[in-house]
Amino acid sequence: MVIEIKELIFRRRKGFCLRIDKNGDLIVIAPLYATDTDIKSVIQKKANWIIKTREIILQNNQKCRPLNFEPGESIPFLGEYYTISYHNDRNIFVDYERKIFFLPFSDQTTLKRKLMKFYYQKAYELLKEELDKWSNIMGVRYRTLRIKNARRLWGSCGKNASINLNWRLILLPKEIIEHIVIHELSHLVYRNHSKQFKYFASQFSINYAEKEKWLRENSYFLQMFRD
Repeated sequence: MVIEIKELIFRRRKGFCLRIDKNGDLIVIAPLYATDTDIKSVIQKKANWIIKTREIILQNNQKCRPLNFEPGESIPFLGEYYTISYHNDRNIFVDYERKIFFLPFSDQTTLKRKLMKFYYQKAYELLKEELDKWSNIMGVRYRTLRIKNARRLWGSCGKNASINLNWRLILLPKEIIEHIVIHELSHLVYRNHSKQFKYFASQFSINYAEKEKWLRENSYFLQMFRD
């Protein structure tokens, strides 16, 4: 199988960096003096990873469909899908038992704004609660929580002990949310992804590797509700 390179970039670096973009195309960042033979060798060694990653991204692209806000459509919330319905109130109401999102009658722009506000608020409330709970359990202390709209990251840990978390975490199952919270809090102890870091985090996030795999295979959630 021939693996095509969409973009080849040469930079001052020691090793190669391979990326699969959002369309499933391969981008290769190579050292300045890398030869064609060097590039072909790296691609051959990473062929299985390239093919598997491309398949996951293309599958995720199919799952990440645009939302038309029509009755009967489904939207994610805390790992489950809720059906859209409408009511005469100006605010969003959620029926958790029947898994229904009741939205106010309005145009798409207003509905999206209200839904994003709802998600942001719920994300902050839940993530703050989880951070406080797990920081006490883990014996670490964070300084502030910031809710972000990042394109590629679920979270990050700042040098000043601030924790940044993506609001789209509110779309994911509770155990995955906890996993991300634990992951970022663990960076207060280890500022890397070393074996020590993973061992520390896995003491609190059970089945650590399986949850990391779930995040890779469901990365399309990071692209939901974007213009």
